[in-house]
Amino acid sequence: MRHLQTFKYVKAIVEAGSIRGAAETLAISPSALNRNIQALELDLGISVFDRLSRGVALSVEGELFYRFALEQLISYDRMNSQIEAVKGLHTGKVAVGISADIHTGFLAPLVTAFKQEFPQVELTIQLVSQSDLEEQLVSGNIDFALFYQPQLSRHIKINFSKQVDLCLMVPNGVKLGQDRTVRLHHLEGLNLITPPLQTELMAKFEGACERREIELPPYLSCSDQTQYLQQTPIALIGLAILPKPNQPGAVPAGYKVLKLHENDVGSGYINVVIERKRHLSFAASKFHERLTYNLDL
Repeated sequence: MRHLQTFKYVKAIVEAGSIRGAAETLAISPSALNRNIQALELDLGISVFDRLSRGVALSVEGELFYRFALEQLISYDRMNSQIEAVKGLHTGKVAVGISADIHTGFLAPLVTAFKQEFPQVELTIQLVSQSDLEEQLVSGNIDFALFYQPQLSRHIKINFSKQVDLCLMVPNGVKLGQDRTVRLHHLEGLNLITPPLQTELMAKFEGACERREIELPPYLSCSDQTQYLQQTPIALIGLAILPKPNQPGAVPAGYKVLKLHENDVGSGYINVVIERKRHLSFAASKFHERLTYNLDL
């Protein structure tokens, strides 16, 4: 176990991009941190980091060591979680990533039930962008992610998938579309609130508008639409992926769910993705189990 601290030091340096920046995060002196890394490099017979004019970067050998260090840290956390589970304490940490185009209203009852059963588990749900997804998973900053149309790599695998529609959250008093289905041209002139522009949902939506030569500039783009839909004095229509559109509380009060016509925008998949070599801790596996079960109902 004596090497775990060194593994944490290496991880902190990689994330900070410099020894000085990592030292500030770790609350130790840069010289002490540098001595620790030099001792590691002497033991290994390699240079873990290339010293640059500004900061440091992993060497070729350092990349291999960094992957090894991450695996050891993840394994240690998993072992601790399993030990606590055996002791009946049900403690641990769970970090779940979610893409900004998935509306999170359906998560509230799931999180509440999980925290009631495992009150000592520290649960974090955070937004993750497509560009950061792989790094967040590989580094162990998140245990797994719920993502719409993720870009896969050799480090990421899908272990749950569900087809979903592109949905609209529409005020009950607004008449729109037919048979709970809306065509793109029906939205012209209306106030749309959308996920951030760099999300996969918006890439699909903007591509569909371009093909049909329709201009639908958003009234507002943001990651959390609920507060704006509930408090606005004007009629706003929210565009989002709704994993459980019929679940109570999944959409704001006073709103109904309509879907965009498949002939205009098609459909897509939400996926639970995980790093290929990752073995979830007891706490993370329990939340993963409940999440996928809820999505599959």
